[in-house]
Amino acid sequence: MIKFTPKSITEPKLQVPGWAGDSASTTFQPWTSKVFTDAALSGLELLYPHDDVDVPEVVEPFIKLSDMFFMLELDVEISTPNKTNLLVIPHYRFYTDSEWSTPIPVATSFEADWWPTLHVIFKMPPKGHVTKFHKDEPFAQVIAIDRNSLVEKMTDKELERNQAMKLYIKEAENLITRKWVTPSGHVQNNLYEVLAHIKPKKKYKLFKSNI
Repeated sequence: MIKFTPKSITEPKLQVPGWAGDSASTTFQPWTSKVFTDAALSGLELLYPHDDVDVPEVVEPFIKLSDMFFMLELDVEISTPNKTNLLVIPHYRFYTDSEWSTPIPVATSFEADWWPTLHVIFKMPPKGHVTKFHKDEPFAQVIAIDRNSLVEKMTDKELERNQAMKLYIKEAENLITRKWVTPSGHVQNNLYEVLAHIKPKKKYKLFKSNI
């Protein structure tokens, strides 16, 4: 769990209509994708606490680091559990912004269990574009991660289970409740969302039957 003072930090939320998409559209919209919404609603949002600023002109409160990067020091206090880092990533509205006006934080990881303050490094906008910082508007997302997480090779049993799950998912088309066609002609569906909403116990039984 992340502990924080409420100043310039808030729990994330989707903006519809807005950067998360349009509820009236018949084409693909980010808010309809569970993998997007689960990520966008993770962690906390950092809000820009100062008056509006347009970059590429780097002025206070920003610090110019080079022709490519600039930095913002934040007067916030965040604490995470022991051996947990704070991962800073772009706010999810960045991925839906066609004008490149959303700030572009460089992904960084702080040992927030002992380091209580925060500074964020940004990449300059592409040539010909302007990054806009608006007061009280979210510009980055922060997520707590385990500092000592390990990556291990799967066992034969785990590989067998994975193959069984792939087979079940491939054969689960009868569970699909919605399909749509992308501009390129690719047919997408909502199978992931359907399976993700199945209760864990029932979901385990479905997969176990294929092992």
